[in-house]
Amino acid sequence: MKNLKNITCPNCHSSFEIKSAIWNDIKSSIELELNQEILNQKSELQKKKDEYQKLSFRLSKEKADFDKLVEQQVAKDILVKTDSLRKKIEEEISSKKEKELDELQSKLISKTQEISGLNKLKRKMALENEEKEAKIIIKYDSMLEEKLKEAKLAVQNESSEKHKLEIMQKEKLISDLKTQLDITQRKIEQNSSQLIGEVQEIRLESLLYEIHGDTDNIVPIPKGVNGADCYQEVKTDSGVILGKILYESKFTKSFSKGWLDKLHEDNKSINSQILVLVTKTMPKGLENESFGIIDGIFITRLNFIKPLSILLKYSILKVSQVQLKYKGHESKQKVLFDYITSQEFENMSKSVLKQLESLKISMDVEKKKLVKIYAEREKMIENAIMSMTQYFGNINGIVSSDAQVLKALPKAS
Repeated sequence: MKNLKNITCPNCHSSFEIKSAIWNDIKSSIELELNQEILNQKSELQKKKDEYQKLSFRLSKEKADFDKLVEQQVAKDILVKTDSLRKKIEEEISSKKEKELDELQSKLISKTQEISGLNKLKRKMALENEEKEAKIIIKYDSMLEEKLKEAKLAVQNESSEKHKLEIMQKEKLISDLKTQLDITQRKIEQNSSQLIGEVQEIRLESLLYEIHGDTDNIVPIPKGVNGADCYQEVKTDSGVILGKILYESKFTKSFSKGWLDKLHEDNKSINSQILVLVTKTMPKGLENESFGIIDGIFITRLNFIKPLSILLKYSILKVSQVQLKYKGHESKQKVLFDYITSQEFENMSKSVLKQLESLKISMDVEKKKLVKIYAEREKMIENAIMSMTQYFGNINGIVSSDAQVLKALPKAS
């Protein structure tokens, strides 16, 4: 029997064991596969290294762009704050002397306290009036109901002719009670309106002092004296009085033309060149106007007193200049009256007031736009920060904690 453990090569006739031949083939095949796997792993590792390097470069660039964006925003905020501070310092430098400011502040505080006291008194009186009114209404309602019950009961129980007079007397009593109740309610409303009117007078005087108190004299007319509320003495820088503006305020639901005659009569003791009536309710034909002129009197609302008083003061100063130029030709009062009642002055005044109203509307629109733009940019920054945080979090989740390339990147919060 042939030896099956050995095999002979047909070419070289060498003899070797079968196990050795198979093992060498298997070993060679395994070594080849392992070498190929090692090469593949090295190639894959190199690709990942290249990708990490590209990603690191990209992240560095994005981080630099983001830092630049933040620096620009911070620089912009600093510039805005710097401009605001500069304007504030300029305003402080251009303010008046400390003594004048203290005096003005003291007077304003005094006026504010006076208004505050009147407001408290007004609220207190309003509550007291409401309580009194409620008590009166309850009292008279109860009396009316009781009298009605008595009258009905008398009618039901007694239908004879002799009781008709008594029933009529009771009905008259009820009517008199209703009339008395109406009179009481009107008195309560009148007292409330009077208090509100006094508050408006003080508010008018306070506004005039805030606007012109540093250059002109605002002279209040004492309570209890027949006349308007106050008058303004327009002065030059040297203290020379050029003219007067008389102010009267009314706070009622309806406009009365009798006010105009009374204001002309009151002005006889003041001798003001300009008369102004400040009213809650404008006369017919001027309901939608900021101001108007009737019988030589300017009529306006309280919220338009600032621009109108400035225009009237300007007219006195302007007429004073004209008077100096044409001195001896016409009286000062006539020149002033002709100018402020002219169509030219009325058109100029309405044009200035309209421009002021348009400017305020335009400023409100711009303010809303700026607030919206700031909110949008703030949202963009927040979204960018959130995106970068998620971006870094995803990368940290992909790579292992040993990856040196991304160890410094922030983790997602």
